[in-house]
Order: sequence, then structure tokens, then C-alpha cells
Amino acid sequence: MELESRRDVRIEGKTVHAMAINEKMGKLVVTRKSGMNSSDDVVEQYNILCGWLSVHEKIICPNNGGIESVCFVGDRIVCTHLNGSVTIADPHNDAVKRVQICPSPLWSSCAVDTNQAALVSHSSCLFTLELNEHTVSAPLSLGVDQRLFSICSQKDVIAVGAMDSLYIIKNNAVALKMVVARKEKRLPTIIWTTCFFNETIVASGDSRGVISFWNCLNGALISTLESHQSDILCLVMCEDRLHAAGVDPRIMSIKRIAGNDFRIVQKRNGPVRDVRAMACFDGKIYAAGEDHAIFIAKDGCQVLMSQWNKQLVFGGPLIVTRGHCFVDVWTNGTCEQGNPKAAIVVKRQPVYLARIYCPEKKPLIAYDLSRDGRTLVISSSECTTVYHLNTKGEGKMTLRNKLRTKSASAVK
Repeated sequence: MELESRRDVRIEGKTVHAMAINEKMGKLVVTRKSGMNSSDDVVEQYNILCGWLSVHEKIICPNNGGIESVCFVGDRIVCTHLNGSVTIADPHNDAVKRVQICPSPLWSSCAVDTNQAALVSHSSCLFTLELNEHTVSAPLSLGVDQRLFSICSQKDVIAVGAMDSLYIIKNNAVALKMVVARKEKRLPTIIWTTCFFNETIVASGDSRGVISFWNCLNGALISTLESHQSDILCLVMCEDRLHAAGVDPRIMSIKRIAGNDFRIVQKRNGPVRDVRAMACFDGKIYAAGEDHAIFIAKDGCQVLMSQWNKQLVFGGPLIVTRGHCFVDVWTNGTCEQGNPKAAIVVKRQPVYLARIYCPEKKPLIAYDLSRDGRTLVISSSECTTVYHLNTKGEGKMTLRNKLRTKSASAVK
């Protein structure tokens, strides 16, 4: 059999801004930026128990403005938004709750325990959100002239990356403030990412391309390592190594050799553009950013293969393919009848008929086509629309019904 390669079906490129993994459930969530309207930012959920293969499970549409960060708190998904609110989603159903925290953007978040999340805002305040009661602790201000960019936690110790500074927070109070050197006098150093190396050492990645290792008990600078040629945007611990990437997309693995000696022991090339988020699962590193693809790295680095439950559906004489907020309708191609053991010769190519958008171009959640190809159903985060298709004569398409519904994870 000879296979014909066609490029009619393509997946639209959407950048990844944040990523989180629940290791117990083996679930990966990434936030996709639409690039046009920040209110269309969505969260994609994958099952990664197979390791090198991910199974797309569903799309979560908070419809709550731009998403800046995402994390797992227990078995719940927490997203922070530009409007100062938090969206809490369940990975097993379509329930989404919104909690307003403050009037300014929430830039970063992390889990403190299975029921609490720590958040940093544009107003230089640290908030702690209790998920069961939806209560917020009294905000901790870190200075009116300060800007907060990153946060991580280990038990009751929280590290906050800021402009020229790294803060250690204990019991909702500033325990230590470490000052980061500037590369140029007039250019501040921004700590884009922080990560605990162990119980006593916290690492920070900054705009100089430098990783700094600090003692979180006394604030001493242990070591610095210039690992990248540009801003380091994400750090993650995997086994006994620290992995870093950013505007320079090479994934560097740093290991503690002895004492204060930290060295780069492995370099991985895979992503072509900025890496904005990384996470660890089962000894593997998952990385994504300006490239649409998600990369997985262990010994090497390759694109994470994704299996969609329904990327292409057939019904009668029609084929329907999905996009981000639309479906494309095609006619089936035909082949010449001949010897089944010989090569299959294409008699008529598939013909492109129409592109059908979700109302208001909302992200497509699910869709299906009837077996006879006469009924098409598409579901967005706000409504489900049913179309009647008629390919005979002029190939007319009429709207049969439109329902205002909750978001659907499947249409049957």
C-alpha cells in the first residue's frame, strides 16, 4: 500500500505560558495563550501515565481573562488571572469556581499543602488562599516599590522572587531578604523563577542568565552559575538535579558535585524558541513555551506525542477535522477499484467544503458527526450548536438548534 502525505489538516500553534503536573494522578495541564484575545486562554489537560505518549483528556475554559499561572493544589487545578482572581477547576468534571483575591494581576502561584495555595500579586503582596472555605489570609506586603515575579514553597517555607531580591517567608512574615547583584547599574535583575534544591538550599534563575544558590536558613549566597546566555524563565528539580531553561531554550542539568560546587552535567537541545514552563514526572522533564509542541527530556529530548480521542471523524460522505475554535468539513476521497494487493490509486481527492466556527469563536470543547453525515454537533464552553448538513445540490447547511449549556467534555 502506498500512503499519500497531505498537509490539509494542521494544528494551530498556541504558546504555553504555564504548566503543572500531578504526579499521583499522572495528569499534565498547560495554559494556552490565544495571542488575540486574552479571555480565550484555556487549560489543556493530558494523561501522561504512558510517559512518552500523552492522551488529551479535555479543555478547561475559565472564561475569566488571561491566565498567568497554574498549579495543582491537592487534586485541584488552580489558575491565577490578570484580573486578580483565581479559578479552581476539578480534573474529573466540569466544575469551575472563581474567587476574587485582589484588584491587581496575580503573576505566580504554588501549592503550600493539599488545601492551601500561595499567590503573589502586581501590588507586591503575598496571599494565601484556603481552597475548601475559599478564604484569603491577610496580605503580606513586600514593599510598595517592589515587583514580585515568582514563588515556590517547601512545607511552611515560601521563597518569592522579586526585582533585585529574593525573600524567604515563614509564618506569614519576612524571615530573610537576599539581594541579587546587577549586571548593569541601571538595569535591575529580575528573578523570574525560584525552586528549592533541598531543605536548606533554594535556587533562583534571573534575567542575567545566572542561577544562584542560597542558604534559606541564614540567607548566605552559596554559589552562582552562569548557565545561559539570556533570561532563565523556569527551574525544576528532578531526582537530584536542577534543570533550567528560558529565552535560551537549551535545557541545562545542574548537579551538586561536592560542597559549594555546582556544575552543568548535561545539555539538551529540543525547543527552538523560549521555554516558559517546565515540570517533572517519573524522572522525565516536560518543557514548553513559545513552541506549540510540548517536549519531553530524559537522556535526550523529543516532542511529546499526543493522542486525541477525536481529531478526525467520519460520517457518510463527509470528514470533519477540528481546530482551536472551529471545525473544517471535507468530502471523502475515493479510490479506483482494483487488485486489493496492489497499490491503491486515488481517483478523487477530498474536497474542502466549509469552516464552521463556534459562536463568538469560543474554544472548541467537543464535536461529533452522525453516521449518515447529516447532523453535526459542536460544543464550546458556553453553548452546544446542532447543524443539519445537506451535501446534495448546492451543498446547503442550516442551523437546526442552539442550546445554552455548560461546557461539555464529550459530545455523543
